Amino acid sequence: MDNFSYLSGTHGSYIESLYETYRTSPQELDPQWQKFFEGFEFANQFGENGSGSVNPQTSHGSSKPVGAIEKEFAVASLIEAYRNRGHL
Repeated sequence: MDNFSYLSGTHGSYIESLYETYRTSPQELDPQWQKFFEGFEFANQFGENGSGSVNPQTSHGSSKPVGAIEKEFAVASLIEAYRNRGHL
């Protein structure tokens, strides 16, 4: 079993089509999806710390800082370790 199978459990193309619908005519979407994409755009506009400053150190083609991606994988590894050995 893939250690990161939970990351690919969603249908990315479906969510992308919902986002395109949100960008063209948001009133066609369920209000919960509208709020989700409002938060998504807010996070893209203001970043993680809410200051609006963009970190120039980003990975190739990614909007996330390199350090943030490494931290996400470290957290995923820690979760997997607790799942495997937490009962001990």
